[in-house]
Amino acid sequence: AEEQVVALRLLRGADPALVAAAEALAAADPYREPRWWLLMLARHRAGRRRDALAAFQQAREALVGGAGLEPGASLRALEARILADDPSLGTADPLLGPDGPLPAPAPEHHARPPRPTPLVGRTVELERIVDHAAHGGAGTLVVLGEAGTGKTALGDAAQRLIEGAGIVVVRTAGEPTPEGPLAPVQRLVDHLVATHGEATVRAWVAPDDRAAIGRLAPNVLDEEPLSLPGPVDAAVGRLLAAATRVRPHVVIVDDAHLVPPSSARTLASLPTAAGPPLVLLARPEPLPVPFAELSSATLALDNLDRAGVEAYLAGEVGRALAPEVVEHLHRRSGGNPLLLGAIVSAPAVREALATGADVAVVAGAEHVTETVAAFARQRLGELAAATVRVVEAAAVIGATVDQPTLHAVAGPIDDHLEAAIGAGLLVRDGSAGPLEFRHHLIRDAVLLAISPGTRAELHDAVADALERVADPDRARIAHHRLAIADDQPEAALDACRRAAAEAVDQFAYREAADLLGTVCDLLVRFGRRGTAEHADATIDHGEALHLAGDPAARAILLDAAARAEADGDLDRAGRALLCLCRLGLSTDAGPAEPDLAERIDRVLSGDVRADIAAELAATASLLHSLDPDPRRCRELFDQAERIARDAAPEVLPRVLPYAYLGLAHPDQLDRRAEIAEELVAIAPDGAARFSGLHQRFSVQVQRGDPGFRATHAEMARLAQQMGDPGHRWTVAYNAACVHQLDGDLAAAEAAAEESLAIEGIALSRRIAAYGVQLVALRRAQRRMAELAEEVDRLLRDQPDVKGWRAVAMATAAAAGDLDRVRQLGDALAADGHAGVPDDYTRSGAALLVVEATVATGDRDRIARDLPLLDHLRGRLSWVGTTTLGSIDLVAGRAEAALDDPDAARASFARARSIGRRLGTARLEALATSGLELVAAP
Repeated sequence: AEEQVVALRLLRGADPALVAAAEALAAADPYREPRWWLLMLARHRAGRRRDALAAFQQAREALVGGAGLEPGASLRALEARILADDPSLGTADPLLGPDGPLPAPAPEHHARPPRPTPLVGRTVELERIVDHAAHGGAGTLVVLGEAGTGKTALGDAAQRLIEGAGIVVVRTAGEPTPEGPLAPVQRLVDHLVATHGEATVRAWVAPDDRAAIGRLAPNVLDEEPLSLPGPVDAAVGRLLAAATRVRPHVVIVDDAHLVPPSSARTLASLPTAAGPPLVLLARPEPLPVPFAELSSATLALDNLDRAGVEAYLAGEVGRALAPEVVEHLHRRSGGNPLLLGAIVSAPAVREALATGADVAVVAGAEHVTETVAAFARQRLGELAAATVRVVEAAAVIGATVDQPTLHAVAGPIDDHLEAAIGAGLLVRDGSAGPLEFRHHLIRDAVLLAISPGTRAELHDAVADALERVADPDRARIAHHRLAIADDQPEAALDACRRAAAEAVDQFAYREAADLLGTVCDLLVRFGRRGTAEHADATIDHGEALHLAGDPAARAILLDAAARAEADGDLDRAGRALLCLCRLGLSTDAGPAEPDLAERIDRVLSGDVRADIAAELAATASLLHSLDPDPRRCRELFDQAERIARDAAPEVLPRVLPYAYLGLAHPDQLDRRAEIAEELVAIAPDGAARFSGLHQRFSVQVQRGDPGFRATHAEMARLAQQMGDPGHRWTVAYNAACVHQLDGDLAAAEAAAEESLAIEGIALSRRIAAYGVQLVALRRAQRRMAELAEEVDRLLRDQPDVKGWRAVAMATAAAAGDLDRVRQLGDALAADGHAGVPDDYTRSGAALLVVEATVATGDRDRIARDLPLLDHLRGRLSWVGTTTLGSIDLVAGRAEAALDDPDAARASFARARSIGRRLGTARLEALATSGLELVAAP
C-alpha cells in the first residue's frame, strides 16, 4: 500500500518530498524492483537525474548480489528513458509503472448525502485521520464523539483530503433503526461497485467468493447467486485486499456503534496486512464486540473550544466578531457544532452578526433554545400540516429513508420534501436518492414530538409497506411491529420469528438470539410464561445463543430440559438437549460430562418421539467420541440408526453423518463405506451430501482409492456455497491430508494452520484436529523429536487419552531415547495391548507403536507388537482427520527386522501397489526402497 501511495502521488507531478519516502521503501526491501522504479522516477522528477541513474546501479547491485538476477524490463526501460531525457517523464500524465499502467484517480462517490455542517477547529484530528489512511496496514482508528460534535463532518472533510492523495475512500454506516444483519456490509460493497464499476469489481472477486459477494451485490456476478452463501467475512476481506493491491483504500464507518454484530465482524476483519485501514466514527458508548476486540487507536472529539467557535463564526459571517459575542454564542451552544449551526442559521441572528450588532441584539434575535428539540419544533411549526406528516413518517421509517417507502406511507411527497429540505430538517442524495435527517438528534426530536397514536399508525403503515416489497427486510419489519406489540401481539411475535429465521439463514446467530430473546420477553409480557409456546421459544433462544458461541446458552438449555423433564414432556427435554449437543462454537472436545450424559440417557430411555430420539442419540454419540472407552459412542450411533430406520426414516440424512465418529474404528470400515454412499444418495441438501462425501473421503484414503482427490474437490465446492465455518474447517484439514499424500508438505502445513485459524468451531476441537495433523506432518518431515516436550506435557495432562502414549513412543524413538521407547511400549502391551486406543485413532496408534518398536531393534518386542497391524493390511492408517501413512510399509520394516524377507516383500509390494494406485510418489519410492533391502539373493 505504501508503494501505491507513492506511485499515485507521483502521478500528480514532481514532489521533492517523495524522494525520501521512495528511498525508505527501497532500503526496506532492496529486492523488490517496483520500489527502485519509484525511487528512480522520484529523483528524476525532483531534478536529480544523476541520482536517478545511480539508483538503477544500486538496484542492479542489490539484485545481482543478493538474488543473482539482472534488473527486469521495467527498470531497464525507465533507465533508457532517463538517459534519453524523455520529456514525458516530467509530466503528471499516467505512466507505465513497474506493474503496468498506473490508474487514474477514481471519481468521488459519497456513500451518504453530504452534511451542511461546516468543519472548524478540527485540524489536528483531521491530520490524524488522513495520516492513518495513508499508511497501509495501519489497523483501526476509532474516532469517538458525542452527538453533534461533528464526527460525520470530520469524516467528509477527511475523505476529501484522503482522495486528494490518491487513496480510495469506501464508506458505510450503522443505522439507529434495526436493519438486516449484513446491511452495512452490503452498503460497503455497493460503494465499492459505484466507485470502480461492476466490471472492475467482478474481476477482483475470487472464483470461490462469487456466491458470497453475489449475495451482497447480485449485479456483480453474471449468474444468479445462491440465496444462502454463508458468512461473508473472508470473501469481503479478500475483495478489499484485491482492491487495495491495485490502489490504496481506506474504509470509513459512520455511526459504528450502531452496526449489527455480524456486519461488525466482517468489517473488523478488514484491517489486515493486505487489507485497507479502518476508521470507525462512533459515540462514546459500547461498540459491537468485534469492534471492541480490535487492537485500535482512539481519537476523542470534544466540543469546540472558544477558538473553534470564533473560527466557525468568522467563516459563516466573513468577518471577525466581537469577543463578547463569541463568548455568548460559545456559552449558549456549549461548543456543540450542530447546535451552534442551528442558532446561527436563524435569519435574524445572521443579520445581527453581519451588521456587527452587540450581544444584546444577537441574543434578542435568537428564536431557538439550547436544545435541538426546540430547534426541530420551531422548524416543524413553520411547515404546513401535510409536510409535517411527511417529516413524521420519515422519522418513523428510520435514519435513512428510501423515497418509495415514504411515498407508500405518506402519499405524494415531492412538494413536501422540498419544504422539509429547505427548513434544514432533511437532506437528500440526488432527486431520487435516499433521504436523511440533518442529524440523528433532529430525528430524535421529531419522534418525541409525535403523539403516541400517530406514531403507532405510522409504525403499522411502515411495516405494511415493507412487507409488500420483493425482498423484505425482516429485521426492519420486526422493529416496527415491536413498536405496536401491545396492540398487535401476534404480528409482533410473527415478525420477530421471521426476522430470526432470516438471521439464521445468514449465519447471523447473535442477531437471531436477540430476536428470539425478544420473543420470550413478549410472551412473558402477554401472560404466556410456562406455556408450550414459551418453552419452545426458550429452546429456540438457547439454540441461537449456542450457535453464536454464547456460554449463557448452556444454562438456558439445561434449565429448559430440566423443566420439560419435570413436567414429563420428554419430547421438549430431548429437543433442548439436542440443541446443546450439536457441534458449534461452544461444543468442546473431550470426554462427555457425566451430568449431561446421564440426563440424555434418562430422556432416551423414556417415551420420546422417534425423530427426536434418533437425532439426540446421534448427536450425543459425538460427546463420547473422546472417552477413554469409546464403546458408548458406537452404542449411541447404533441406537440412533436403528430408531431412524425403524420409525423415523425422514431423519436418516441427519443421523447418518454421525457415523464419521460412531463407526470410526477400523473394524467398521466396510459399514462406514456403505453409509457414506447411502448418505450421498439420499442427501436432501448440500449439508447432508457434504457429510456423505466427508465419510467417503476418509474411506477412500484408508482403502488407497485415488478418488479421494475428486471427493475433496466436490467438498470444497459445496463448502464454498454453504459457507458454514464447520464445512470450511473440514475442507481445510482434509486439504492438509491431500497435500501430504501428494508430497507437498509445505502446503499441507499451511492448510493445517488455516484449519486452526477458522472461527466458528470450539477452540479445543480445532486444537485437537491440528495436533493430529502436526503429528502426521512432523513424522513425514522426520521431525518428530521436535514434538517430544509438548507430547510429554499432554501425556501428563491427559493421561486417559491413550493415543498420546503411542505418539510419545514415536517422539522418543525419533530423539534416540530407546530406553523410553521400551518402557512405554511395555506399558502399552500389558493386558493384551490394552493401552493402545480402540477408537478412531486405532490404526494410526498401532502404526506408531510398531514403528517405534522397530527402532529399538529388539526382536522379541517387535514380534509382540507386530500383530497390532494384522487386521489393517492393505490400507493407509487413519486418525480422524488425516493419515500417518501406509500400514504395510511399517509392517514390512518390522518383518525385515524379524528376518522374514518373504513376508516383508509381500508387505512392501502391497505398499508400492497402493502408492502407484494413489499416484503418491513418496509412498511408492519408500516401498521400492524396502523391496530392494529384502530382495532375494
